[in-house]
Amino acid sequence: MNEEMREKISDFIWIWIFILQPIVEGGICWQSISKTGNCRKMLMINVTKEQCCSFQTEPSVGWSPQSAPSSGLIFFWEYLSTKGAPVCRKCHNSCKDVICPKEKKCRMKKGIPKCVCKPKCSSIERSKGPVCGTDMTKYKSRCHLLRHNCRYNTDIKVDYYGKCKDSCKFVKCPTGRFCVEDQNGLPHCIICSTDCSLAHKEHVCGNDKQTYDSGCHLRAEFCRTGNPIQIAYPGPCKANATCPSIRCPYFMECLVHPVTKQPICTNCRPQCSPLSVVPVCGTDGISYKNYCTLRKKSCEMRVLIQTKYSGRCHSKSNLFLQWICMSKECLIISHKTITVSHVF
Repeated sequence: MNEEMREKISDFIWIWIFILQPIVEGGICWQSISKTGNCRKMLMINVTKEQCCSFQTEPSVGWSPQSAPSSGLIFFWEYLSTKGAPVCRKCHNSCKDVICPKEKKCRMKKGIPKCVCKPKCSSIERSKGPVCGTDMTKYKSRCHLLRHNCRYNTDIKVDYYGKCKDSCKFVKCPTGRFCVEDQNGLPHCIICSTDCSLAHKEHVCGNDKQTYDSGCHLRAEFCRTGNPIQIAYPGPCKANATCPSIRCPYFMECLVHPVTKQPICTNCRPQCSPLSVVPVCGTDGISYKNYCTLRKKSCEMRVLIQTKYSGRCHSKSNLFLQWICMSKECLIISHKTITVSHVF
């Protein structure tokens, strides 16, 4: 059926609908008005125009004088009609009674009131230059980032000022924040807290082989020193610890650090997006398609491989260490020595 035929059938149905519909004071409140002037997306039924327009303060709201429509008629309006409901009357002809959402202001566009994005942003903020958002995207200024949030209903924050970097090396964080690199080796400025007065005392062993009173105390040390300390396993550190001698949380598995031989509890079931396209260079000197591929390889080998930096490894000459695993034995091949390490 071509478009012209569909429109003729639609017009024919509308004629019979209005012949059969009684004239009543109530009507239908709609969310929006199409370019052709018809109502779309029903909000309320059996309301007067005054009621509809007083309840709904958005500029796009409309009202039509049909009352108590049948479910079949509603289905036709919503899904079958290419035009929407006719005899649509807009609620607002000016910005006078329009209330826009946060960061938006009402402006007249071609005689129609519309809520447009106008986030609060000073000239000083505009002059500060580009910012890197928490989505790792560069914006011309904080104002542009706020406008993006408004238009696309997102909640992206300013991570740091300047172009987005691929490591913490050249990142200058705002006061009170500290730069850390995520699993992809990409930098983020986070708020660091060194107050652990309310933390429950529950010892953890850090990957620096030091015992901390709690996870909070470990993170506080990280904030104070800037050293990227992570929890190796729960409880105090043990001398000559191995995977069989420690107990990892139920959702984690024990991997061995290739250099320190320390057992590290690792999440081998990370929530990985299939759309992740950020390549990473592993500490084994091998390039991986993304962090998920790196983690999968690490868990299969039972050896801890971490992100060395974001992006592919610069050259094959950077391959300082390779692991060749057979059963539970791994050959560590470096440019100096060949040793055998047992992996549990």
